[in-house]
Amino acid sequence: MQNTLRQLLVDCLKNGRSERVEMDPLKYPSQVLCLAEAILFTERVEEAIKKGSLNNYLKELQAQLESYTSVDFANGDDEMKVLELKLKALILDTIHYIQVKHQLTNL
Repeated sequence: MQNTLRQLLVDCLKNGRSERVEMDPLKYPSQVLCLAEAILFTERVEEAIKKGSLNNYLKELQAQLESYTSVDFANGDDEMKVLELKLKALILDTIHYIQVKHQLTNL
């Protein structure tokens, strides 16, 4: 199981790093998605700090939040319910990352 989760995380990170494409929430478990987002957030914040572009990264986070919250869950099949739960976790994490970015800006 550890090897499977490790490989899923590696694949998810590779997908997230390639041209900053959003990761497919249906392809990965919620824990892998959230961990990958945390790792990518850290990498991107470090990059933004080095480049002095934290405000640009805030726009990316806000766009990401918008894409997560714009999904319509009207179709109540089981796959949509699982997707909704995964996106709720990602939404909460993204809101947290936006707040962290604001705190970093105020340092």
